[in-house]
Amino acid sequence: MSRSLQPKTNDPGPFTSRLYLAGFIGGAAAIIFLLSKVLLVIFASILFAIAICSLAKPITAFAKIPHAVAVLIATLVVGIAVAWPFMTYGSRLWAQFDEIAMDIPKAVNSIKTSLEAHPSIQFLEQIMGDIDLSKIAAPAATHLTSIISSVSTVIAYLILLAFGGVYLALSPDLYVQGLLRFTPLNYRDRVQIFIERCGASLRVWLTTQLLVVLINGAFVGIGLWAFGIHDAAALAMLAGLLSFIPYVGTIIAMMIGGLATLPQGTTFALYALVVLGFTSIIEGYFITPYIQSKTLSLPPVVLIFAIFAFTILFGTLGIILAAPLTVVTIVALETFYKPRLV
Repeated sequence: MSRSLQPKTNDPGPFTSRLYLAGFIGGAAAIIFLLSKVLLVIFASILFAIAICSLAKPITAFAKIPHAVAVLIATLVVGIAVAWPFMTYGSRLWAQFDEIAMDIPKAVNSIKTSLEAHPSIQFLEQIMGDIDLSKIAAPAATHLTSIISSVSTVIAYLILLAFGGVYLALSPDLYVQGLLRFTPLNYRDRVQIFIERCGASLRVWLTTQLLVVLINGAFVGIGLWAFGIHDAAALAMLAGLLSFIPYVGTIIAMMIGGLATLPQGTTFALYALVVLGFTSIIEGYFITPYIQSKTLSLPPVVLIFAIFAFTILFGTLGIILAAPLTVVTIVALETFYKPRLV
């Protein structure tokens, strides 16, 4: 009686397939974590490319010129818009920034001296023995020095993402098609839908944040000028730019504003905090909700926890890009995740 020989197959089996898949996902996660800064700069370049393309689209429609020429014109317009305050008020703005850079360490030292001389601090030091509570202001100065020393790195990132964004904006379809070629056939349609939805959502989010930046900067500038605070223009510009980062940017702006105006007097520091805080309340509870009700809505609780999570994962760049990364995450869930109805 002869036995039929069954042909051998190379099927690894379900367990081995899942093991391969888990290894692939783990390896991809490790690579993403190791290259997180590079990937975040690429993501920021994509944001810049979306902004340039959004500005180039009406230029192309109005002037009937090629897309590449419109992109170059849009880039020139953005460059002039960014450089105009420095070209017009350059010497005064740089002088104000220099004064702020000198005033903040003075304020930190003043706080430290006040802590050392305060009776309650001295009393606590006597009770707690060797613990020197007068040094609690030192970490603030250390972090401030670290932030100032990283300015050159930030400038390098900005130059890199600007060039990358321009190249992406010149031929976005080319890069999208290139990405789709590396996507499995079963997922290409869904990935293409995801890219289109991300582009539309990020375009709306960028428009919303640009309005928030302009309104916040204008309100802070008017308020600081009305109270006679020195360096109002530079502080207003900083506050406007920091409002690009939801919630965290306002806290940083208030810290900088309070410390920068403290050498002018405690009263002026309180004025600065009131102006920045009141502007934040108006923007956070009235302006942004109204704009988002007409455009794109991000739940505040989701955004707050997303900022916390991306900060732990990616550091400073995670704070800056937390909101657009949250937008992309929500779009990804809506596109790829389909819960089963019980």
